Amino acid sequence: MAVRYTCTVPAFNEDEFVIEIWDSAFSDTPVAFDIAEHSLIIDYKGGSERHDPLMPTECNFSMIIAGATTEALIDDMAAAAEGRFTVRVERNGSLYWCGVILADVGRYEDKYYPYNFDISATDGIGALKDVEYKNGSNSYTGDARLVSHILNCLNKLSHITTHYDASTEPLLLTALDWWEDSMTKTTDADPLYLTWADHATFYIYDNDSTDKKHRSCYEVLENILKTFGARITYNDGMYWVEQISVRSSDSFYGRRYSRDGTVLVTATYTTANTVDQTVSGSRMAGGSREFFPPLQLARVKFLTYTRQNYLAGYSFNDTDGTQTISKPVNYNGGAAVMNLTGGLQITYTNDAYTGNTTDQLIFVFEIRIVIGGKAVLRQYQIQNFSVNYFPSTWETDSGSTAISLAVPTWPTPAIGSTATYNFPVSYTTPPLIANGSNVAFEIELVNIKKYNGDSVFTGDFTITWTLNNPWLEIYSYGHPSLNEDLINYTSLNDDATNTAVYEVETLLGDGENPNTIGKLKIGTSSISLTDADVWGAGSDTPSMHIGELLSETIVGGQLVPILKHIGTFYGDFTAWRRFNDGTNTWLMLQARHNCLRNEIDGVWFETNYGTGYSTTKVKKTIKDPWLPGQHLTTIKSASSGSGTLPELVGNPSSTVLLPVASTSTTAEKAAGSVTSIPVGTLSSGDFGVGDSLTIVNPMSGTFDVLTVTSTSAAGATSIDVSGSLSDDYPIGSYIIKSTLSGTGAGVSVITNTITTGSNSVGVPAGKVLEYFTAIHGSSSGVLIVGTTNGGSEIMDYANFDTSGYVNQVMRYFSTATTIYFTGFTGSLTVKLKVA
Repeated sequence: MAVRYTCTVPAFNEDEFVIEIWDSAFSDTPVAFDIAEHSLIIDYKGGSERHDPLMPTECNFSMIIAGATTEALIDDMAAAAEGRFTVRVERNGSLYWCGVILADVGRYEDKYYPYNFDISATDGIGALKDVEYKNGSNSYTGDARLVSHILNCLNKLSHITTHYDASTEPLLLTALDWWEDSMTKTTDADPLYLTWADHATFYIYDNDSTDKKHRSCYEVLENILKTFGARITYNDGMYWVEQISVRSSDSFYGRRYSRDGTVLVTATYTTANTVDQTVSGSRMAGGSREFFPPLQLARVKFLTYTRQNYLAGYSFNDTDGTQTISKPVNYNGGAAVMNLTGGLQITYTNDAYTGNTTDQLIFVFEIRIVIGGKAVLRQYQIQNFSVNYFPSTWETDSGSTAISLAVPTWPTPAIGSTATYNFPVSYTTPPLIANGSNVAFEIELVNIKKYNGDSVFTGDFTITWTLNNPWLEIYSYGHPSLNEDLINYTSLNDDATNTAVYEVETLLGDGENPNTIGKLKIGTSSISLTDADVWGAGSDTPSMHIGELLSETIVGGQLVPILKHIGTFYGDFTAWRRFNDGTNTWLMLQARHNCLRNEIDGVWFETNYGTGYSTTKVKKTIKDPWLPGQHLTTIKSASSGSGTLPELVGNPSSTVLLPVASTSTTAEKAAGSVTSIPVGTLSSGDFGVGDSLTIVNPMSGTFDVLTVTSTSAAGATSIDVSGSLSDDYPIGSYIIKSTLSGTGAGVSVITNTITTGSNSVGVPAGKVLEYFTAIHGSSSGVLIVGTTNGGSEIMDYANFDTSGYVNQVMRYFSTATTIYFTGFTGSLTVKLKVA
């Protein structure tokens, strides 16, 4: 690409502007041209609200077509692909503006030479609506700095590589002053450089497609900016990302980056153009004043999607059963589990099987779930028409470690006939034991068995299968009731007479749930990231989640009516600075800058931040709690704003709250501190000291977590608790006891190998829960299990005649216990699941 046309023009203040038209198909000597008088305009196309996050710019001028040489531009533009022609404007030898010429908005006079050709070029921000946020043909994966996300988007613009050196010229300037608690505040530091987010935040799935899609680059920018109360525009040869609240200060720090992410320089900027009715700064006659209304409240909705389906958008069948899902998983210290549901449909034609049609054939599948180098293992045994499963455990991945799933079918079709069977899949993993940057998922048919365990030749059949509506969801706290769709942060104006409401939705925020996809992370490098905690503005001590800080900042800037000035300024000033008229300071909302006449007309708003508000936080479990349990499709609500598309997902059956409720409230409970919850009649020990319980509003989905302070007695009609309620709860609110109870130490598996001469296993003090399993290591004997040696049985006598036979018993122990195993020969492998 080279300069094809060039024009040099002076401004009233003796600045010199050079306008260049670049052509990617041109390589000759540039031709000089003229423009119509004072026609170089930079148009800042802002929105209508103070916190609109994107302010694209356009450059407009009228090129004088004096003959065939300049007229050739019109002919070539009519046949050119978008991006071939760009505009570069320099002021006093430095880049001032550049962008892509828009052929569809060009206009010229229908007359003989000379005539005017109106040219319009854009900085490209608006064009990013049509550009997917992806790395070439692939997805971006893993964590990245917010600065890197922004630069990834800007580098998608076709003119950037032409007009910016990769590492030496500034492309991006950031001016932010919100700091997370672990950040070190310095003038050279940048919150956007120290804050990270996973690329998976910006994936999206359609309910009418199995393809994974990517949000647009425009949406990515919009969500980052909205989260920080910032906006982006193009000024002085750079894309500026600035917080509105920062620009209310007399000066601010700006950090510059090249297009490859190189940190170039930190500089201090003064923000005011003085308007004192002199030649250097004057307000022209004929302006007007309006008001932004005072806000009653600002509400920030952080769309957490912790009920997200990790398998959304993927299909699994006999031709393709393997996927790696680039979404991070946090095992939450051993508290998290994953739940898999779906419908397995098997169709098979008997080509050559000569066995009896009354044979029960069992199709054995293996499902591999691998996280952080660990895979779930569940073995099985077929005996006398029954499928028995061994306990599931996480093991170091061997490449074949898998969950066995045996699907019985009956009857077997005759040769030449076809049968179809549907089998519901519902499986919950043991508590996770490792974090992972992704999830490897695979399902395959490995063999066919008969009712007695004998193998059947799979080549005797033509088999197709599909896993319909696959759903893999993580429960960070071991229970679906603790997953939410969004968190609301609401700041209220203390003056309750106002009515205006301002709402913001964002995909990024502080994820209290460790498996929130859009959670912000903090760190100086990718290997030392921690989840964001609390934030503060400027020198304030960090004390709020970023959503709280945003809602308070929005309300604080509009507690009272805020002036808007509509008019024209003249003077020797920088367009992007604040205007200071001695009484108020004004920040640009939208404007048109005539670069040659030193005039700018548009709309500015008063910067006036005050105090007098309060903030609350409400967590939601589900947006539509009335969805039926088997509604497994992805549901998309209408677009909100100009980019956030809430991915409302239906509940798989295991996340419907009513079936998992332990009891429900019998009276209303008001928001605030609480010491007891009225419920239906309890049995002894239903709730124990230290148990965590969740109270869920069945109407709104709001929930709170409380701690039980005394063990319930038989006949009790209330639960003693500690904690506070963020909302009012009606009669019939669900009370759900977490599967991880008591001290919250989590669930673990104790494995022992015992022999005939060493036949006892000691269970540690505390709650011992769920099951023990005895896997026989010999082929004969009668097993007796008891709490005393040889007696006090806690299970029936069990004859076994094959090595590997499994006895499994579920039993609760409230104290330390010794379990004895007698009557067998050889050895036993005993596993006890304790919590």
